[in-house]
Amino acid sequence: MKKLADQPVEMNTLVLAGIFDFLRLSVWSLSSNSDLIGIAR
Repeated sequence: MKKLADQPVEMNTLVLAGIFDFLRLSVWSLSSNSDLIGIAR
């Protein structure tokens, strides 16, 4: 935790933004895959 606190706020913001985008893309891909599977069935 101390290492993260020592980093600039800008870096933490970029990391959080990257994680958020990754999670959003993951959820979108999962929903798309489930829709494709539903159509295939």
